[in-house]
Amino acid sequence: MTPATRKKLAIALGVLLLSALIAGLLIPKLLDPDRYHNRIVEELEKALGGKVRIGDISWGVLKGLWLEVDGVEITGASAFPLDFKLSRIYADVSLAPLMKKKIVLNHLRLESPDVQLRLQPGPQQPTPETKDPASGAKSGGIALPIEIGDLLVTKGRVRSEDGLTLPGKPMMRDFGDIEIKAKNLAPGREMLFDISMKGAAASGVGELKVQASFAGLTDSLALENPKLTVHAALSSIHTDALKPYLGNAPWVQQLSGSLSLAVNYEGDLGSRHRAEGSLDLSRVAYTDPSLWEKAIAGAETKITCQADLKADDLTVEKLEVKVGSFSLRAQGSVLGFKKRPLIKDASFSATVPLLDSIPLFPWTILGDSAGPALRQIPGSGNTQSLDRCESRCQATRSGSSAGTVTVPKEAGLGGDGGHGFGRLHSLCGCKGQPS
Repeated sequence: MTPATRKKLAIALGVLLLSALIAGLLIPKLLDPDRYHNRIVEELEKALGGKVRIGDISWGVLKGLWLEVDGVEITGASAFPLDFKLSRIYADVSLAPLMKKKIVLNHLRLESPDVQLRLQPGPQQPTPETKDPASGAKSGGIALPIEIGDLLVTKGRVRSEDGLTLPGKPMMRDFGDIEIKAKNLAPGREMLFDISMKGAAASGVGELKVQASFAGLTDSLALENPKLTVHAALSSIHTDALKPYLGNAPWVQQLSGSLSLAVNYEGDLGSRHRAEGSLDLSRVAYTDPSLWEKAIAGAETKITCQADLKADDLTVEKLEVKVGSFSLRAQGSVLGFKKRPLIKDASFSATVPLLDSIPLFPWTILGDSAGPALRQIPGSGNTQSLDRCESRCQATRSGSSAGTVTVPKEAGLGGDGGHGFGRLHSLCGCKGQPS
């Protein structure tokens, strides 16, 4: 290539770059999307059946094609039972796929979404008859296939009014600090999700964290060999948030504290499901003054389970309930559990330390008989201490100021207050006040 040719080529490239720069600056001004603002709002309101507000719309092509919307709000929509608003939407669009009538968003960012979800029972309507589409009719739906490389939702909030789960008892829930990260939201790819949120109420559902993946969506939006995996952890679920779902039984109202739940799931959305999880009740307490002097704490209480479901056959590989030094273990299978269930290969085992069960017995209902009953249990404690307790209780009942005594540690009956049975006045029915 001669020097003259190279010079002409350099000039041509310079002109092309300058033209592209000028076009990148002028085209967004010439094709201002705000000119179509009202038309866009009208079409959205017609499709959604509600009120739509959209802020300023801007776009550019200097660093690829990008689109930004400053504020979106939809209220009173009939197409879905929610109102929502966003402070900002930003999208980075890939140019090349547009030539093939395909929308690829390299990045999509939704800032500060505020969603108010309404779940209310509606009138029962007959199912309309399905009719074959007329000849030449075009099916509705998304005109262009859309793919999203990276999705980020930040500083989200969801408020829900649930009138379906408990008819006649609407439940209000408020979740904040919502963050959603997703990748590969496209047919034929493995989609990845990372979700976190917190309940706003101190006595609510706590904090939720979910990692999930899904594969098996074809280009025609059909499922082919789908696979779903979920790892979820729900921590600090307050018992007050669960009581409405447990009924009005007296024992429900006597629960307090919070619990945690962890679940791992893998399945094909059809006939195969596998799950394992644990329920931690260590911070749950149960109070019943008619049976126990103090609340029974759920220290070191945990339920774990591992199960597999294939078609109609359920296999429980592991079910274990641990309460301190107590444990119950079970495993087995249930064949054809949907029609005629048959239990097969079931086994159970348990570890029940008798001495550790003494504080759990409701000695209060025995009154004065608790002391003599305890002396009949080998290793239940120091019988001399029991005798002293009975004599002091007798003195109290006769008007003496002797009062009650504290259980010595050598009595072996929880003198350290481990289960709330640290004072013998409850064990032998003494009615005086503990010292």
